Amino acid sequence: MADYEAVRLAREGMSMRVVGQQMGVGRKAVRVALVQAGAIEPARSI
Repeated sequence: MADYEAVRLAREGMSMRVVGQQMGVGRKAVRVALVQAGAIEPARSI
């Protein structure tokens, strides 16, 4: 998956689920790509 493509789509307002569908990957893979790119913060566990 091209991380920059996931970041671009997410910044355009697409949800992680829709980005994943557009790219043919799961939303969790999109989330990992966005965290690695610094576009979103990692989830915090309690």
